[in-house]
Amino acid sequence: MLKITTAQGHTFIQVQGNHVGLTGEMPSSGFQTMQMHQTSNSPASSMPLMEPMKPMEPMKPMPPMSMGNMQMTMNPMQMRMGDMEMQMGSPASSGTTSSTRKFCSQCGSSVKPSDRFCSSCGHTLER
Repeated sequence: MLKITTAQGHTFIQVQGNHVGLTGEMPSSGFQTMQMHQTSNSPASSMPLMEPMKPMEPMKPMPPMSMGNMQMTMNPMQMRMGDMEMQMGSPASSGTTSSTRKFCSQCGSSVKPSDRFCSSCGHTLER
């Protein structure tokens, strides 16, 4: 039991195990009285003030991860394994490129993007 005396009066604080509570009066028995005195040079007043912490630096981009013939990057999210590639987070290229393979819708033969007709069956190709 702690008795705190202030200009407003007495306050009693009961501490029991991990429980703390306020009570209006001091119990009559079962407690030992200890005298405490206020000192002018308390340790808290002599401690130096702490400097404010600096803000954290932003995280550096994650380096590409590699394992065997597989490589993965995070921005944009991209994964390569051998000659296969998967990508998320960046706009897909519009239109066809010269490396894009095209096939005839009639016979399935490989055709070039610049071809107007299939060289195998003569079918008119869409552009």
